[in-house]
Amino acid sequence: EWSLETCPDACLELVNCLGYLSLSSLNNMTDMLNWLWELTSHPANSARTTTRALGLLHWTWYANANYEKTSIRVQSMNMESISISEELEDRNGIAHAYLGMALVTGTLDDREAYFQKALALLRETNDKVWIAFALLYFGWLIETQDYARKLASLEESLAIYRQVGYTSGIIEALKQLGALAIRQGNF
Repeated sequence: EWSLETCPDACLELVNCLGYLSLSSLNNMTDMLNWLWELTSHPANSARTTTRALGLLHWTWYANANYEKTSIRVQSMNMESISISEELEDRNGIAHAYLGMALVTGTLDDREAYFQKALALLRETNDKVWIAFALLYFGWLIETQDYARKLASLEESLAIYRQVGYTSGIIEALKQLGALAIRQGNF
Protein backbone atom coordinates (compact mmCIF):
# COMPACT_ATOMS: atom_id res chain seq x y z
CA GLU A 1 0.00 0.00 0.00
CA TRP A 2 2.84 2.37 0.86
CA SER A 3 4.59 1.65 -2.44
CA LEU A 4 1.38 2.10 -4.41
CA GLU A 5 0.90 5.51 -2.81
CA THR A 6 4.50 6.75 -2.87
CA CYS A 7 6.27 5.10 -5.83
CA PRO A 8 3.86 3.07 -7.98
CA ASP A 9 6.37 2.79 -10.84
CA ALA A 10 8.98 1.13 -8.61
CA CYS A 11 6.24 -0.99 -7.02
CA LEU A 12 5.24 -2.36 -10.45
CA GLU A 13 8.88 -3.26 -11.11
CA LEU A 14 9.03 -5.07 -7.77
CA VAL A 15 5.82 -6.99 -8.44
CA ASN A 16 7.14 -7.87 -11.91
CA CYS A 17 10.24 -9.37 -10.28
CA LEU A 18 7.94 -11.61 -8.25
CA GLY A 19 5.72 -12.30 -11.28
CA TYR A 20 6.29 -15.82 -12.51
CA LEU A 21 7.96 -16.91 -9.27
CA SER A 22 4.78 -16.24 -7.31
CA LEU A 23 2.60 -17.71 -10.02
CA SER A 24 4.45 -21.00 -9.89
CA SER A 25 3.68 -21.35 -6.19
CA LEU A 26 -0.02 -20.58 -6.79
CA ASN A 27 -0.23 -18.76 -3.46
CA ASN A 28 -2.16 -15.55 -2.99
CA MET A 29 -3.13 -15.38 -6.66
CA THR A 30 -6.13 -13.17 -5.97
CA ASP A 31 -3.96 -10.75 -3.99
CA MET A 32 -1.36 -10.60 -6.77
CA LEU A 33 -4.10 -10.17 -9.37
CA ASN A 34 -5.57 -7.27 -7.39
CA TRP A 35 -2.17 -5.59 -6.86
CA LEU A 36 -1.27 -5.92 -10.54
CA TRP A 37 -4.64 -4.43 -11.48
CA GLU A 38 -4.08 -1.46 -9.15
CA LEU A 39 -0.53 -0.95 -10.41
CA THR A 40 -1.22 -1.26 -14.15
CA SER A 41 -4.23 1.06 -13.78
CA HIS A 42 -2.22 3.71 -11.93
CA PRO A 43 -1.46 6.83 -14.03
CA ALA A 44 2.25 6.60 -13.09
CA ASN A 45 2.38 3.27 -14.94
CA SER A 46 0.47 4.30 -18.06
CA ALA A 47 3.55 4.89 -20.29
CA ARG A 48 4.11 2.19 -22.89
CA THR A 49 7.23 0.69 -21.33
CA THR A 50 8.67 -2.78 -20.86
CA THR A 51 7.63 -2.57 -17.20
CA ARG A 52 4.00 -1.90 -18.17
CA ALA A 53 4.00 -4.65 -20.81
CA LEU A 54 5.35 -7.13 -18.27
CA GLY A 55 2.87 -6.01 -15.62
CA LEU A 56 -0.03 -6.47 -18.05
CA LEU A 57 1.34 -9.86 -19.03
CA HIS A 58 1.68 -10.94 -15.41
CA TRP A 59 -1.88 -9.80 -14.75
CA THR A 60 -3.14 -11.93 -17.64
CA TRP A 61 -1.19 -14.97 -16.40
CA TYR A 62 -2.66 -14.60 -12.90
CA ALA A 63 -6.14 -14.04 -14.31
CA ASN A 64 -5.72 -17.14 -16.48
CA ALA A 65 -4.58 -19.19 -13.48
CA ASN A 66 -7.51 -17.74 -11.55
CA TYR A 67 -9.90 -19.13 -14.22
CA GLU A 68 -10.78 -15.81 -15.82
CA LYS A 69 -9.37 -16.97 -19.15
CA THR A 70 -12.53 -16.22 -21.13
CA SER A 71 -12.60 -12.63 -19.94
CA ILE A 72 -12.44 -9.94 -22.62
CA ARG A 73 -10.30 -7.95 -20.18
CA VAL A 74 -7.66 -10.73 -20.14
CA GLN A 75 -7.47 -10.78 -23.92
CA SER A 76 -7.36 -6.98 -24.27
CA MET A 77 -4.62 -6.60 -21.63
CA ASN A 78 -2.64 -9.36 -23.31
CA MET A 79 -3.06 -7.64 -26.69
CA GLU A 80 -1.81 -4.37 -25.15
CA SER A 81 1.23 -6.25 -23.82
CA ILE A 82 1.88 -7.61 -27.34
CA SER A 83 1.48 -4.14 -28.84
CA ILE A 84 3.91 -2.52 -26.39
CA SER A 85 6.45 -5.33 -26.81
CA GLU A 86 6.22 -4.99 -30.60
CA GLU A 87 6.78 -1.22 -30.38
CA LEU A 88 9.83 -1.83 -28.18
CA GLU A 89 11.04 -4.71 -30.39
CA ASP A 90 11.14 -6.96 -27.32
CA ARG A 91 10.98 -10.41 -28.93
CA ASN A 92 10.86 -12.29 -25.62
CA GLY A 93 8.06 -10.02 -24.41
CA ILE A 94 6.14 -10.67 -27.62
CA ALA A 95 6.73 -14.42 -27.30
CA HIS A 96 5.53 -14.49 -23.68
CA ALA A 97 2.41 -12.52 -24.59
CA TYR A 98 1.75 -14.85 -27.55
CA LEU A 99 1.91 -17.76 -25.11
CA GLY A 100 -0.64 -15.97 -22.97
CA MET A 101 -2.92 -15.57 -25.98
CA ALA A 102 -2.47 -19.26 -26.83
CA LEU A 103 -4.00 -20.06 -23.46
CA VAL A 104 -6.97 -17.70 -23.66
CA THR A 105 -7.97 -17.40 -27.31
CA GLY A 106 -11.24 -19.02 -28.29
CA THR A 107 -10.52 -21.45 -31.10
CA LEU A 108 -8.01 -24.27 -31.26
CA ASP A 109 -6.65 -22.93 -34.58
CA ASP A 110 -6.04 -19.48 -33.05
CA ARG A 111 -4.43 -21.00 -29.98
CA GLU A 112 -2.12 -23.11 -32.08
CA ALA A 113 -1.19 -20.12 -34.27
CA TYR A 114 -0.21 -18.06 -31.21
CA PHE A 115 1.70 -21.02 -29.79
CA GLN A 116 3.66 -21.47 -33.02
CA LYS A 117 4.49 -17.74 -33.15
CA ALA A 118 5.65 -17.79 -29.52
CA LEU A 119 7.75 -20.91 -29.99
CA ALA A 120 9.41 -19.53 -33.13
CA LEU A 121 10.39 -16.29 -31.33
CA LEU A 122 11.65 -18.18 -28.28
CA ARG A 123 13.75 -20.44 -30.50
CA GLU A 124 15.19 -17.35 -32.25
CA THR A 125 16.25 -15.89 -28.91
CA ASN A 126 17.39 -19.29 -27.62
CA ASP A 127 15.42 -18.84 -24.40
CA LYS A 128 15.65 -22.49 -23.36
CA VAL A 129 13.63 -22.33 -20.15
CA TRP A 130 10.77 -20.59 -21.92
CA ILE A 131 10.99 -22.94 -24.91
CA ALA A 132 10.60 -25.83 -22.48
CA PHE A 133 7.75 -24.00 -20.72
CA ALA A 134 5.95 -23.38 -24.02
CA LEU A 135 6.35 -26.99 -25.10
CA LEU A 136 5.12 -28.18 -21.71
CA TYR A 137 2.02 -26.03 -21.94
CA PHE A 138 1.35 -27.09 -25.51
CA GLY A 139 1.56 -30.74 -24.54
CA TRP A 140 -0.54 -30.22 -21.45
CA LEU A 141 -3.14 -27.53 -22.09
CA ILE A 142 -3.84 -27.16 -25.78
CA GLU A 143 -7.01 -29.16 -26.42
CA THR A 144 -5.94 -31.33 -29.31
CA GLN A 145 -6.42 -35.07 -29.65
CA ASP A 146 -3.15 -35.39 -31.57
CA TYR A 147 -1.41 -37.40 -28.86
CA ALA A 148 1.72 -37.93 -30.96
CA ARG A 149 2.26 -34.13 -31.09
CA LYS A 150 1.51 -33.76 -27.38
CA LEU A 151 3.96 -36.55 -26.58
CA ALA A 152 6.70 -35.06 -28.78
CA SER A 153 6.15 -31.63 -27.22
CA LEU A 154 6.34 -32.99 -23.67
CA GLU A 155 9.41 -35.11 -24.42
CA GLU A 156 11.24 -32.12 -25.94
CA SER A 157 10.25 -30.02 -22.94
CA LEU A 158 11.61 -32.69 -20.58
CA ALA A 159 14.89 -32.92 -22.53
CA ILE A 160 15.42 -29.15 -22.36
CA TYR A 161 14.55 -28.97 -18.67
CA ARG A 162 17.04 -31.78 -18.01
CA GLN A 163 19.68 -30.00 -20.11
CA VAL A 164 19.37 -26.79 -18.10
CA GLY A 165 18.86 -28.58 -14.78
CA TYR A 166 15.47 -27.02 -14.02
CA THR A 167 14.11 -29.47 -11.45
CA SER A 168 10.53 -28.18 -11.14
CA GLY A 169 10.22 -28.23 -14.95
CA ILE A 170 11.50 -31.82 -15.05
CA ILE A 171 8.93 -32.81 -12.44
CA GLU A 172 6.07 -31.10 -14.28
CA ALA A 173 7.05 -32.59 -17.66
CA LEU A 174 7.27 -36.09 -16.16
CA LYS A 175 3.91 -35.58 -14.45
CA GLN A 176 2.27 -34.56 -17.73
CA LEU A 177 3.91 -37.42 -19.66
CA GLY A 178 2.45 -39.81 -17.09
CA ALA A 179 -0.99 -38.24 -17.38
CA LEU A 180 -0.84 -38.48 -21.18
CA ALA A 181 0.16 -42.16 -20.97
CA ILE A 182 -2.80 -42.85 -18.68
CA ARG A 183 -5.20 -41.03 -21.05
CA GLN A 184 -3.98 -43.30 -23.82
CA GLY A 185 -4.56 -46.38 -21.65
CA ASN A 186 -0.82 -47.07 -21.33
CA PHE A 187 -0.61 -48.06 -17.69
